[in-house]
Amino acid sequence: MTRLKSCIATFLHCFFIGSLYIISQLPKKLRPSWLFCGFIFIVFSFLTFWVCLSFYAPPPYEMLPGPVKVMVHKGTSIGQIGSILVEKGVISSGADFVLVARIMKLDRKIKAGRYVFEYRLPAIPAVKSLVYGGETSVNITIPEGFNIYEIARVLEDSLEINSQEFINVATDSLFVASLGIPGKTAEGFLFPNTYNLIPDMNPQKIIELMFKTLKMALPEHYEARAESLGLTVLELFTLASIVEKEGKHKEELPIIASVYLNRLKLGMKLQADPTVLYGLKVFNRAPTYADLEKDTPYNTYKYKGLPPGPICNPGLSAIMATLYPASTNYLYFVRREGGWHTFSTSVEEHTKNVINYRKREYRLPQRK
Repeated sequence: MTRLKSCIATFLHCFFIGSLYIISQLPKKLRPSWLFCGFIFIVFSFLTFWVCLSFYAPPPYEMLPGPVKVMVHKGTSIGQIGSILVEKGVISSGADFVLVARIMKLDRKIKAGRYVFEYRLPAIPAVKSLVYGGETSVNITIPEGFNIYEIARVLEDSLEINSQEFINVATDSLFVASLGIPGKTAEGFLFPNTYNLIPDMNPQKIIELMFKTLKMALPEHYEARAESLGLTVLELFTLASIVEKEGKHKEELPIIASVYLNRLKLGMKLQADPTVLYGLKVFNRAPTYADLEKDTPYNTYKYKGLPPGPICNPGLSAIMATLYPASTNYLYFVRREGGWHTFSTSVEEHTKNVINYRKREYRLPQRK
């Protein structure tokens, strides 16, 4: 392809030089004016440029491996945009992109927003696609039970917000206190919901929005209700986060909440697996026996009472289940198939339930 490009460019150049030579050999009366020669020179120069550019560009409709998201922020230079597009595989040459944008006088007309590309593009259509404008806002869903680390990953994937920057802001105690969040971090107070976010929103604005949404969703007298249960607001959301991580079915959430409240009243250790994993910053797997022995403030197998703060961001169902738990004497539960639980009031009964579950689990076909 490079040789073909060079041959065509050389041909056009030689054709132009040869034409000038022939014109110079003509009698003066037959020679065209220098103005006409200048016009021919400009035409051939641009023709040579566009031929080279078109051959240098990738095929117009070459499919990318998958949709490529590109975020263009306000103030991003045309050179930076070109580099991003090259890095993402949308175009092959940042220099061509910049040159085309400036020749077409479109370099100052590119609009901020989120763009999604499905094909590799030559320079001209790539520039034009950014002039027409991308998405000015993006719908992002934060699932119930996500912690700040998982939220940071979602925001980085969707808005290209630096995940570590989001985590730093969410764990900045001074910033968190300025919002009125009772904990040392924003963990537990970022309401799971679908948000319509502007691409240029910074982590501070997003956290503030999620906390405001939480306050709007809470019942009016939730603080008084928490106090009647012997819980501070921070303890309420800490317990709700544990209930969120333990329960898969909403019908069981009030029962799970009652188990932990009963254990707290009796001074028993909570022995909640999700707290152990959060203390180790390990997610999406069951704890091992070795994990249970590791010493972190979140290890509720080692320490009585609630952990220092929430371990995830609970949804409204888990919060309401904690505010209004079921009236039970249960102290134990074991997970069984389908994410449901079997509850018990004594350690002997609980041990039998665990043995029975393990027998059933052993008989289940193993996934390959």
